[in-house]
Formats: sequence, C-alpha cells, structure tokens
Amino acid sequence: MAGGKQTPRQRMIGILYLVLLGLIALNVPDSLLDAFKYITHSLDQSSGNVTTGIQATYSTFEATKLKEQHERAQPIYDRAKKASAVAQELYNYVQGLREEMVKRGGGINPNIHDVSARDNLDISPHMMIDGKKGEELKKKINDTRTKLLALLKDAKERQGVNFSLNAEAPEQTGGPSKTWEEAYFGDGIPLGAALTTLAKIQTDTKNAENEVVKRILGEAEQAQVNLDKFNAVAVAPSSYVLVGQPYTADVFLTAYDSHLSPTITVDGSPVQVQDGKGKYTGSTSSEGLHKWTGTISFRDNDGKIKT
Repeated sequence: MAGGKQTPRQRMIGILYLVLLGLIALNVPDSLLDAFKYITHSLDQSSGNVTTGIQATYSTFEATKLKEQHERAQPIYDRAKKASAVAQELYNYVQGLREEMVKRGGGINPNIHDVSARDNLDISPHMMIDGKKGEELKKKINDTRTKLLALLKDAKERQGVNFSLNAEAPEQTGGPSKTWEEAYFGDGIPLGAALTTLAKIQTDTKNAENEVVKRILGEAEQAQVNLDKFNAVAVAPSSYVLVGQPYTADVFLTAYDSHLSPTITVDGSPVQVQDGKGKYTGSTSSEGLHKWTGTISFRDNDGKIKT
C-alpha cells in the first residue's frame, strides 16, 4: 500500500487486501491434504502389520517355550504381556484423540475418504493446546517409553534400543522456539496433519512394543541351563577299602538346574527325573563287577537336542 494520506476508499482497499492475504495464507491446498491422508492410511496399515507380527510372535512362543519349559517361560511371557499392555494403553488413548478430532471435524466425508474439515486450522490447537490434551499426550508418551525400557532386564538388554516413540520438540530453523505440542498441533496445523501425527504416534507405539516384546521373549532362547541348586558331593574311586589302606575321595561342590527336565536313560531304560536330577536303582541279584552306562539329553539354546 502507498504511504501518505489515504482516502477512505484507499483505506478500504488496503484492508481488503490484507484480509485477502490472510485468507490465502489460511488456504491449505487439497494436494497437501491428500498427501497427509495417504500417509495416515499407510501408517494405519503399518500399525496393523506390526500388530499381526506381535501376535504371531506370541503364538509361536505359546506353542513352544511356554509348553516345553513352562516354569521358566511363564515369567518371561508375563513380562512381555505387561509391555504389550503398557503400549496398548497409549495406543488406545491416541485412538480416542483421533476419534474426537474426527468428530469435531464433521466426521468422515465418503467423497474424499477423509475428515470433512481436514483443512480446519482451529480444531487441533483448540483441542490440543488450549485444552491441554497435547501436554497430557506428551506425558503419556514419555511415561510409556520409560515403562517399556524398565521392563527390559538389564543394561545389556537395553543396549541398542532406539525408539522412535518420543515427544521431543523438533529443532527450530528460525522464529520463536516451540514446545512439542505446539510444533505438531499448534497454530497453523490443519486438522488433516494433526491426524497424521496421531497415526504416526500409534505406529511408533506398536514398533516400540514389538521391539521390547521380542527382546523379552528372546530371553527364553538364552542359556537353557540355570544353575540354581548346589550340593556338596564326595566321590570315592572305590566303593570298598581294605584294612590298612587309605581312604580317598574327591570332595567338591556341584550345581544343577532344578527346573531342567532332561531325558536320562541307563542301559537304554528311562530314569525318573525330579528337580533336574535322575535317580537310578540297580539290581544286586548277583556277585561280581557290574557296570552301567547312562545318557542325559537336553534341549540346547538353538532348540537342538544335545546328549
């Protein structure tokens, strides 16, 4: 607009010009909104695929480790299920936010297969910033991340974990700094873009769940022999000693896995196993030197039988 004294008509034209600029700035192209829609659909499909993979992992574990080594596998299984419950709580909360946004946006328009008011710039900031739901969501994301990491047994198991599930504010390239919720749900964010962000959070949640569940259930593949029982043992080279001869014996500490159920046979016949130990009873019906041989078989880390 030109400087100097203006006529009422010129001032009116200037005001209308500013209003038009504002309307142009508020106009979000349909092509951009379509891009958000396609990304959202892709993220939803990805979440579904990850969920299917997690269910398959559980099914395999239930059919193998949980049946074959129930006592050992049950605590591991329960911890993995707890991780899934933690992740599902966040997933459901975000789903609730999505449904509320869609409702505020007039529902799904069947003609565009997207929320009717997808270009609306007020719904997201009003709901997430003014209504403080963005702060609540950020806290839930960070709490879920912390809980999932805490379910991993030790630092070694947590090593290499790289969650995309976080609520860190993006780096600012210019202008005033923004919080995480302002950057993704604040002023200037159309409803379609906010829904895409929520879909991404759900996908990140499922990916984090998948990584933690697989790491936890993978513990069952680690050392199968857990030495939890100890006995003092004396082994003599001979079962009898003549008068005047010294008695010698090896005295040592032995350890065994009371939860392991190996297969033990003596001379081809199975021996009863209890608390990881087999007890053999032989016949004494005849004199002389008698020998017996036995085998112990157990399942190794790779699932193969070792004897």
